[in-house]
Amino acid sequence: MGTRVNVLLVTLFVIGNLCSICAEVQTKSTLRVSAVLDSPYLMLNRDGSYVGYLPDLLDKLNITYNISLAPDSQYGVQYPNGSWAGMVGELANGNADIAGLLTVITPRSGVIDFSYPVMPVSLSLLISKPSVINISTLARLLYPFNLSVWVMVIVVFVVVGTVLYVMMRFNPYEWRRMARDHEATVQEGESFTCLNSFFFVTSTLMWQGYNQAPRSIGARVLVVTWWIFTIILIVSYTANLTNLCSTGFFTSSNERELPVKSLSDIAYSDMRVGFLQGGATHRFFRESKSSVDQKIYKKVINDAKYNEFETAEYLVEQIRRNRYGNGFVAIVESPTSRYMASRKPCDLIDLKQDFSHSYFAFGLPKGSSLEKNLNFALVKLTETGEIHKLEKKWFEQQAECSDVRNPVTQRERPRFYSLDLATFSSAILIVLLGLVIGVFICLVEICVYRRTKSHANDDETKPMTVQETADKPDEGIEDVTPAIHVYEDNTS
Repeated sequence: MGTRVNVLLVTLFVIGNLCSICAEVQTKSTLRVSAVLDSPYLMLNRDGSYVGYLPDLLDKLNITYNISLAPDSQYGVQYPNGSWAGMVGELANGNADIAGLLTVITPRSGVIDFSYPVMPVSLSLLISKPSVINISTLARLLYPFNLSVWVMVIVVFVVVGTVLYVMMRFNPYEWRRMARDHEATVQEGESFTCLNSFFFVTSTLMWQGYNQAPRSIGARVLVVTWWIFTIILIVSYTANLTNLCSTGFFTSSNERELPVKSLSDIAYSDMRVGFLQGGATHRFFRESKSSVDQKIYKKVINDAKYNEFETAEYLVEQIRRNRYGNGFVAIVESPTSRYMASRKPCDLIDLKQDFSHSYFAFGLPKGSSLEKNLNFALVKLTETGEIHKLEKKWFEQQAECSDVRNPVTQRERPRFYSLDLATFSSAILIVLLGLVIGVFICLVEICVYRRTKSHANDDETKPMTVQETADKPDEGIEDVTPAIHVYEDNTS
């Protein structure tokens, strides 16, 4: 009985050693690696060999491999019948031992296994770099208001100045008529000539006061409403200018005016947008419940050239072709976006977005015996910093451009909005009411003055002619001839 037990133990020991030897042989044998040409992960050298981040990482793993390209140059696309294409399809069909690098998503996890994460990844916006706009200090002072507001200010200024001059010229209760009737000095009578009327409007707009104020009620109503308008205008400008100063707008020598900064800007603009069809980014927007994401997804799939969105290089080509039109935005994974923006001619900007976080990892067939050893090696490379060195080598040291990302995106800046015409709707309404009421009162004053003058003329006595004076009896006129008394001298 004891002999049988010993034989059984020896047999199990031999089988265990054979299994470990087989696993070691399998690990050290040439592995079939499925990949896709995608800079800087895998690129074709002039001598026909492969270079890039992926070959360097495989060399660090100390394994023997043979890279073969996926037949359809896809990462992993699932067809409606449930089958898979690309690198995922190669693993699922047993045509590859390793595939990489792949974005870890739920549908792929159902048919293949993933290794330990190699690199974190999110989505980025890749756009054409706008030209630098040199803005003078004087032009910066106009930024608190929209162009429509400045046009409105000029129009209101001209209208109020013109109406005020007309009212002061024809209103009989103003300084001009009083100076003519010698009830005011000549200087006071010239207080509201055409030039002085506009000077009055200008000085009050700048809160600098005035020398003479209108006398008529109609002109005073117009002036009061103009004062209210100027108070609203100046206070709004000062407050928004202070807000603009807080954004650091006046401290920077130049600005880049980005056409978009977020997904919302893309969804509600006329810019074209694209992403690689059939990949993880495609799935993210297709299955997202966000209305913004769905709007972007419809814009992409309805694009006339959507069927050509198969490589990141093609998306970059579309960005450069459309830079002078409405523009084109490519939504790609952050490592790819960063690499593309760092290549010459340095005309792209990477706008990293904080959403859709995932990882790059190696893909393995379900139940692969390589998973344990591969994960152990990847953890070790992560702890020793070798993976970080590879990432720095291919994404930073070989960068051809220094300004990869827009400096504005590196720090949080308060958003600034120029005030538009709708903000001053109440102020405009007040001025319009002042114009209407002031002109109406001025017309009433003119009518009242003329009526009063006509009645005064009717009450005056008409002068008599010479004949009427001769024929008229001398009634009521006393004889003022002195009486002459003759005194008789009785002394004779």
